[in-house]
Amino acid sequence: MSVTPRSRPFTFAALGPVAATALVSLAVSPALAQDRLPRVDLLTVDGDKVDLASYGENGKITVISFWATWCTPCVEAVPHLRSLSKRREDDALLVIGVSVDPDPELVRAFVEEEGVTWPQVVDSEFEVADRFGVRGYPTYVLIDHEGRVVYRVSGWSTEIRQQLRNEVARALRQAKKGRKAARESAR
Repeated sequence: MSVTPRSRPFTFAALGPVAATALVSLAVSPALAQDRLPRVDLLTVDGDKVDLASYGENGKITVISFWATWCTPCVEAVPHLRSLSKRREDDALLVIGVSVDPDPELVRAFVEEEGVTWPQVVDSEFEVADRFGVRGYPTYVLIDHEGRVVYRVSGWSTEIRQQLRNEVARALRQAKKGRKAARESAR
């Protein structure tokens, strides 16, 4: 049975580690998802409209965190995402939160209370989540400096935290190599 965000909120933590690992690979199948950031206007928690694709057009590595305030593993991941976004400020990395909560005010209050400093948009109609094939929360999508999806995973655990950190580091190294090659070819 396929569980969609609209039919019933779902987190992988409720399954236990073995079942969650099996479902993660199904839930984030690249065949189900978009390869680039979609052009779609979403509201930020400040009420501004932003085109999600504009975040990916800056040549930075982008981590998209699909989450919700009711999702315990999502909330548990906040300190790691905070650390990741702060440690990588000088690098070409951007973390973006995409909340599927129905109430932007609830998201705004959570962001303020938890000291979330990375950009947050609200996807209460699941437009972006559906385009990326998100079936459980949290889901993380890593976009490389050329705007391509290079990694995706759902759930939260020590292993996923380390995998995400490793994949971000790999993408940053690739971006650095690409910039170096571009400079050398321009000479």
